[in-house]
Amino acid sequence: MAPPKLGDYIAGAVSAVVYAERLKDGQWHERYRPTEEKQIGVYFDTMSCVTFAALNSVEEQVAYLVQKGLLKGDGLQYLKDLGFFDENGKFNASDRFTAIMSNTTKQGNYLNAVWESIRVDGLLPEKDLPSKLDDRTPWEWEDWMDKSVITDELKEKAKKVKNVLQFAYEWVSTDRESLKYHAKQAPLQIAAPVCSPWNTTEIIKACSAGAGHSTLVDGYIDKKELKDFDHYNPFAKRLAWDYKIAAAIKGVVEVSATKLLNKISMIMYKEQGKPALYAAAGDILIPFATNFDTYKKDFESAKIIELAPAEFAKFKVAKAVSIKAN
Repeated sequence: MAPPKLGDYIAGAVSAVVYAERLKDGQWHERYRPTEEKQIGVYFDTMSCVTFAALNSVEEQVAYLVQKGLLKGDGLQYLKDLGFFDENGKFNASDRFTAIMSNTTKQGNYLNAVWESIRVDGLLPEKDLPSKLDDRTPWEWEDWMDKSVITDELKEKAKKVKNVLQFAYEWVSTDRESLKYHAKQAPLQIAAPVCSPWNTTEIIKACSAGAGHSTLVDGYIDKKELKDFDHYNPFAKRLAWDYKIAAAIKGVVEVSATKLLNKISMIMYKEQGKPALYAAAGDILIPFATNFDTYKKDFESAKIIELAPAEFAKFKVAKAVSIKAN
């Protein structure tokens, strides 16, 4: 897992993602889950959990847009003509394509790397580059991740999804009130441990293991459990309310006509008597500018919170990041 990179949006600190409450109860799992797909095959594990989780989020949100009549008419037909809807009538994008395009390795991938690929490279229908993980013909991880299978024609086709859909993402805090708030807009992709027993339909208790897997939190029972959509059997999992989540990212999918990005909204922190500005993510301060005077013209609407030295010292200071241009 990696921290926010240069250009990433962070909810509540530096972001242009427009917040919209789409599901008041945040229960995506009840109505919008896509076709179940596993990341492990007969001969190997794809190590692509980040891609599988991200595309499950995309697919749930497209189901929402269709069921609510927000994606309809020519736009919906365009995606059907491209071949995005599978035999179950559900939107299904190629995990293999996005895993390759986002440079997945045998050690996995970063949450933001996959969402950036979705935003920039688009999506390919599953039928155009299927996973074939149940194929009994021996093949290896290197074959599945073979970049040569992605032709220029496939790259161009993948970008066509952006004629109808748009994508954005931002890091969100992992405290439960923040997760409940952001779940009203979209399901949340998390990085978290795999606690034993993992292959169960019972509530999985929190453990002290480090983050080693990415899944999708797409619902909850308040103060009891998190509903989790996985890519290992059983796909529907239940995490304890206090399950340790190392990081969470909210990818948002909208039809092209809906405003998804706004002017960058910023809440900046500074130490009293010093010129440097910081964005806050929980208890971490991220350097933004060495001197706010040079930024006043472009960012005059930023809210500035001045901290006394003792208060400033309570925060950890991270490496610098910069904001992404719209």
